[in-house]
Amino acid sequence: MKEKPSLIKDGFYVFLKNRKKSFVAIDNLESEKISETEYENFLRGKSVVLVGPASSMIGRNLGEYIDSFDIVIRTNNMINTLMNDNEASKDYGKRTDILYVNVTYERDMLDVWKVEEWKKRGLKYVCRLMKTDLGKKGISVKWRGILKNPLPPPTTYLGTRAIWDLLSFDLKKLYVTGMDAYENVSDVVDGKNKEYLEGYLPPLEIERRNNRIGGRLSLHDRYRDTRFILKLEEENSKMEIDPFCKKRMKKVLKNENKS
Repeated sequence: MKEKPSLIKDGFYVFLKNRKKSFVAIDNLESEKISETEYENFLRGKSVVLVGPASSMIGRNLGEYIDSFDIVIRTNNMINTLMNDNEASKDYGKRTDILYVNVTYERDMLDVWKVEEWKKRGLKYVCRLMKTDLGKKGISVKWRGILKNPLPPPTTYLGTRAIWDLLSFDLKKLYVTGMDAYENVSDVVDGKNKEYLEGYLPPLEIERRNNRIGGRLSLHDRYRDTRFILKLEEENSKMEIDPFCKKRMKKVLKNENKS
């Protein structure tokens, strides 16, 4: 496995080596732990698209293009959103080969892990951050390793972590779309959640947000993460950010000091 590229010295970012990763194999309900080699081989030489849940994707009709990649990767509840909204597939695609999930989605929302349905839709792997005993939670899926402090600080967005992780593999291409630096996000919780495709946030997360109406939206720093993602593209010839999304990222950064 090749090492990470050098990174900008921005805030807490550092060059990490020998970090551990966690992958869940979903070949069957009693799936065995997969090896690092298996995952590397699955990704090696493939064209990969990472599709975020940005609402700005609506109306772009990129579904067929997204599904044309060798491997389609999504985050958190997006696989459920697409199962429940056939119209969304015109803009976001139908396939999900790999799913990245954050701490909240694993710790508090295992009730929406519809593993059997996910498998029927072609899901092969889940990359996760925790070591929850999924068997005790009624999800009989084995996993290996643990992703421990993969990218400081811990408030780094899941999409950023996914890009960082994927770039350590020998991909043919990594195309990033559906990420626009949360262009449509509000500065405070307003109950609209218009930065995401409707249905992306599970009910529990919506309830939590509604309990904080008027309060700070999150601990994440979208400006820092956006600068980092753009820098990664500069340093990696195999990575390409959707120009539509890239334009919005730069627009958000331009307005950083106005917020």
